[in-house]
Amino acid sequence: MLKLIVLIILGFWATPCLALPTPTQVTAALYQQIPDFPKGGVNQDGTQNLIRRLVTYHNFLKNRSPYSRFDWKLTVADYIGYNDPDPG
Repeated sequence: MLKLIVLIILGFWATPCLALPTPTQVTAALYQQIPDFPKGGVNQDGTQNLIRRLVTYHNFLKNRSPYSRFDWKLTVADYIGYNDPDPG
């Protein structure tokens, strides 16, 4: 009985983590689903665009959760200058 309880507790705490997609993967998936979405300043090599910059800012600069809708709303508010007047 004790082994069962220990396995249940360890199984609960040892749940696998979800891997974060890279900004490149997110950008490719979004532009594939919505091809008319504005690119917003694409460089010659196509690496920097609006979505990639937003994902990078959201995940790596502000350390916000990519799974929280509220955190994404804060990121958009930062982008338009309402929440954080000096993003970055």
